[in-house]
Amino acid sequence: MKDGAIDVDARVLATSKRPLLLKNATDQKRSSVTAGSARDLLAGGIGGIAGVLVGHPFDTIKVRQQTESAVRNVGTTTKADARRGAVSLFRGMGPPLATAGIVNAMVFCSYGGSGRLWDRCFVDPGAGFGTDRGDRRVLKSFVSGTATGIFTALVICPAEHIKCRLQIQPGIGVARYCGPTDALKKIYASHGFRGLYRGWVATCSRQGPGLGIYFATYESIKERLRKRLERHNSGHAQLKASILAGGIAGSLSWASIYPIDVIKT
Repeated sequence: MKDGAIDVDARVLATSKRPLLLKNATDQKRSSVTAGSARDLLAGGIGGIAGVLVGHPFDTIKVRQQTESAVRNVGTTTKADARRGAVSLFRGMGPPLATAGIVNAMVFCSYGGSGRLWDRCFVDPGAGFGTDRGDRRVLKSFVSGTATGIFTALVICPAEHIKCRLQIQPGIGVARYCGPTDALKKIYASHGFRGLYRGWVATCSRQGPGLGIYFATYESIKERLRKRLERHNSGHAQLKASILAGGIAGSLSWASIYPIDVIKT
């Protein structure tokens, strides 16, 4: 009897501990997911800033070519920029640099949220209709990416408006704006809040399809590239596949929406 009582007490104690163990496991999982999300946001923010630092001079040349009254080639524009000084190529870098982390956080949250909303609305595991089908997966990526692009336009539109005005203005002494803050104040004083969002429709028309095409292409080819690299015993297959897929997706995306970017500028 005594041994039986001890055995019953042990079973009761073990049973009572199960909810606590499950709760601890759930908390650990949530903590792990939160930590992973924080790392992704931080890494994406750093990557975005690095992208701005490297790409901004090329963006300045692009914007100046798009806004020149005469048609010029890259060589002519580059010579004109050389006369202005190499520092002028970094004009207007403040707004995209300041918003890189914010835009990345918006992309991270919006793309994930759009994907979850898609699953709730359209995924029916019993009918076999869902993310396990390749065509639905690509469509889901395109729709989620398009929604993400339109959402990020809320920050990108005013930031690029200020950036473009700074990029195309003449040199020091005849410049209209002293910097991003001065440009923001003068645009708001002259045109109000709506003036900051000039080009809103064009920005959404570029960002929406642009990110839709990017994510759909990236998701559709990354896994194929990874499997092919693994078959050839290539080291760091996942990393290489991500880099190659990102490059191809970015190039295809820009090729598709570049005419809209010219109109926006």
